[in-house]
Amino acid sequence: MWRRLRKERISDFDFLIAEEEKAIIDSLDLPDNAGGISEVAKAVYNAKDCIEPDKLFRFAIDMNNKSLCSRLGYLLERFGIDADLLENYASREYVKLDPSGPKSRVWDKKWRVNVNLGDTELMGWRET
Repeated sequence: MWRRLRKERISDFDFLIAEEEKAIIDSLDLPDNAGGISEVAKAVYNAKDCIEPDKLFRFAIDMNNKSLCSRLGYLLERFGIDADLLENYASREYVKLDPSGPKSRVWDKKWRVNVNLGDTELMGWRET
């Protein structure tokens, strides 16, 4: 069983905080609560070198959300991380990368994702 929260302490205060992998999965599950899919993509990119992929995959699979697995697989591969393990858990129907945005004409066949964010929206923050 994976731990999902860890105890942190600042001054005299103890609190629980989600592990990085769990926070990413929760953000992908409810991207509007995390600032939108662009912010989630930014978090995935910034965490890619310090997260444990197996733990991330386990959390994603445990959510039993095929759309989430499709979006995660797409983002990870976009950022150079092998996500083939998620393919069997991905959606069989196309899902929008940004669930709140309109459909686009760009489709990722492997992950069955309608890529409805342009490169600027998805990666533009890296240039600033």
